Amino acid sequence: GKRELTISLGIATYNVHSKNKNDLIKRADEALYEAKKTGKNKVKVWEAEFSKQSEYNDKLAGILTGNAAYDYDKVSSMIEMLNITKSKNDKITKIYEMMKKLIIKTDSTESYIFFVEHDRILDMKRVVKDFEGFSEIGYFNKDIIREVRINREGIYTIDWEEIKEVGSLETIPKWHSICVLPLINGEKLKGILYFSAPAYIKEFDFKDFNYIQTLSDYISILL
Repeated sequence: GKRELTISLGIATYNVHSKNKNDLIKRADEALYEAKKTGKNKVKVWEAEFSKQSEYNDKLAGILTGNAAYDYDKVSSMIEMLNITKSKNDKITKIYEMMKKLIIKTDSTESYIFFVEHDRILDMKRVVKDFEGFSEIGYFNKDIIREVRINREGIYTIDWEEIKEVGSLETIPKWHSICVLPLINGEKLKGILYFSAPAYIKEFDFKDFNYIQTLSDYISILL
């Protein structure tokens, strides 16, 4: 009762601003920063422009950390991807080699590439971690693919719609963590990359997303 109390709030809404909890927390924090920056004692609901202030710093997330061994491995991967683009192999072989490398580097179990032309998916390929060559098409979340195709923005989340098998406790479904990104060459959407791993083994975060997005640009060049 001796002094006035004020409060600033930042709000991010599930399914409107993101479906990923870490993304929601990050965006709520950006909205909170905007509330404080513009005078305090107010509520701000997240808007895309709030992210622009932190966009520069985010570009290196998942690529450079200050850990010499980790950073060397990440930069080496970028050089390896570049060398694949310069090889004499045909386009499809290059894409396969890049997808295989990204699966290993991100601890994924499988990956899809969807080839897009005039905003329509014309073909798709699947690469599985412990299988040589392209594999038969299996399960993927069509709604997420549609969302990325329409919005041209990547997403990393848990695929709550997928239940492949029951977990070891026979009560917990083995949901998969997925990371899906558009492949844009110039201003045209040329493809979509889709990475998946069991959530109990690997859950994609923003650093994984940023790392895959950076290396996937080498694939975009080929499309």
